[in-house]
Amino acid sequence: MRGDMGVSSTLAQGLKEGELLSRTGKATAASAAVTLALLAGAASAWAHDIEVCESGCDASTLEQAVSQSHDGDTIIVHPGEYADAQAVAIEHDLTISGAGAGTTVLRPGFDNANQDGAWITVADGATISLSDVTLDGLGRKVGVALRFTGSASGAIDRVTFRDISLQHPHLGIAVATNKSGKPDPATGNVDISNSRFERIQRVGVLYKGNVTGTFRDNVYVGKGEGDHLDYALDISAGAQVEVIGNHISGNRGVAATDGSTSAGILLSTFYGAGTSATITRNTLVDNTTGVAIGYNDEDTSAVTMRGNRIVGNTYGISSRVPSVDADDNWWGCNAGPGASGCDGVVGVDAPTRWTVMGLTADRPTIDVFDGTPVRADLTHNNAGEAIPGGGVPDGTDVAFATSMWNVQPSAATSDGAAAAMLSSDGTRGVGTVTATLDAGSASTDVTVPFPPPAPGPTPDAEPTPTPPPPAPPVTGEEQSVSPPAPSPATREQVRQARREARDTLSAPAKVDRAFDFGGQALVLVPTVGRKRDANTPVVRGSNVRFDRGSLRSGAPQSLMALSCPTVDCTATVTITFTYRDARGRVRTVTVPASQQDIAAGGVAAVTLNLPRAVRQQILRGRTVRMTVGIELDADGRSLGNQQRTLTLKTTQQPKRTRSGR
Repeated sequence: MRGDMGVSSTLAQGLKEGELLSRTGKATAASAAVTLALLAGAASAWAHDIEVCESGCDASTLEQAVSQSHDGDTIIVHPGEYADAQAVAIEHDLTISGAGAGTTVLRPGFDNANQDGAWITVADGATISLSDVTLDGLGRKVGVALRFTGSASGAIDRVTFRDISLQHPHLGIAVATNKSGKPDPATGNVDISNSRFERIQRVGVLYKGNVTGTFRDNVYVGKGEGDHLDYALDISAGAQVEVIGNHISGNRGVAATDGSTSAGILLSTFYGAGTSATITRNTLVDNTTGVAIGYNDEDTSAVTMRGNRIVGNTYGISSRVPSVDADDNWWGCNAGPGASGCDGVVGVDAPTRWTVMGLTADRPTIDVFDGTPVRADLTHNNAGEAIPGGGVPDGTDVAFATSMWNVQPSAATSDGAAAAMLSSDGTRGVGTVTATLDAGSASTDVTVPFPPPAPGPTPDAEPTPTPPPPAPPVTGEEQSVSPPAPSPATREQVRQARREARDTLSAPAKVDRAFDFGGQALVLVPTVGRKRDANTPVVRGSNVRFDRGSLRSGAPQSLMALSCPTVDCTATVTITFTYRDARGRVRTVTVPASQQDIAAGGVAAVTLNLPRAVRQQILRGRTVRMTVGIELDADGRSLGNQQRTLTLKTTQQPKRTRSGR
């Protein structure tokens, strides 16, 4: 039971007395002060905490707690699952706080009759704060999970909305500021942050009417393809919304009834003028349309887009409005919207400025066993202009690969830049580092220089006063100050190398001409033949095919053989794998560099233990590319540094269903 009834009665009586005094002209400053003190004291006394738990608390459901509450109260919902027997109506200011979206779950225990039916309604003039709970409508008909009416306002933080549906393919809204059809007057403000929306039947948040709000750092996961609709945001009828730092994906449904398509964000003025949105540093990926603007040609919605990553959508923007301010966004590649690998636009002219990616090394020249940061730069547009705050969302993963040494495989952006660490080993030469984001890439070279030759005698040096000791006899092999370059292999030497490679690889072998060391060294790869070991793949063109059973077993693979026919040499081999995971993110796996000494005329096998993640991707039939870098040295002289990229497959591809999954 609440203990504030006496205060309420006293305040009411005090107000009546104050009115009488005022009317008779006998009110004094003292009486006014007493009345204000009563008001302040009463407001303080009214604020209470109401606890919700499964037993032993003030209430066992949200609906019970709200019915007990007064203006300014806080409802604390402990871990557990709570079902409301009837709709919840909030008519005064409230704070509702759970123990975390993963542990505090609210459910409706009833069905809404139609699409305008709401589970929780915030009345005109009321303001709520809702945090750290899950609103789960699984198994119930829910038109709207949380509705704000009139001037009602709210702040929603760390809330999960899931399975919100009227059990109709196209109806179900998580949060709404108005009803369907012609809107009621609405002037509230609704801010939503750090929240998650999943399995929402139609709209995540319907901002409708003369309302304002900020939608920040949320995740909306659509239902993919099917007879349904998905819109993370539907902004209309004069709503003005800031959309910042969200990840919106999977909105690909199509309504079978009329062919309506889904979109990440939808804006229109169909139900009222003044609709506008500022869309900044969001990730819009794998939607039918990233941002759809306008219901018809009379639409006047105003949209400004900056620093967004718009990738893998059928259309990045689809607009009925003739002009959209969409400069300085990343469209998936460096060439800009509409280019190969980039999202395009329809119904509006493509932006003339877009985010591009560059790559630089802090120190382009390093020493052996040294390192340097390499930085992917997405802070400028194609005109070379700086983009304030960066041209992609923070936390965007950029993949890194290198032709030599080792580099951190990925790094996340902050203010438009991502830095990875490149570390050299004992190998000298020029390595090419590549940064990849979606279909865009940028490269830069880093050098570990060879030491300068020992200095010779100075022409004008004074003669040494002490004569040198007599030199020992010079043999023919010692007369050369620096060794001559090795001779190219003869035909017979090539044939001999192929024979030895066949024995080494347990398969017929051929010279891979893509690695060109001027005939001074040979790279031999296994080819098709009847006598081939299961642990030896077949190289045909730019494809490498592995035995499926051997891949499953994780056995080492005899990838290739190396030979220096006329001179002793040292080979350093680096291997990097690149593929896209199930979520479309680029992943890079680098195998530590290996070094082998090869006697003149001998053959050495390059045997590889494929990382488990790479084997799984190949077995699933996904595209995996392998970049092989080979550096050869002989007697301190470099024979060259070559690399080649190959596509990895299996000898028997996995069966696919008709859907391609």
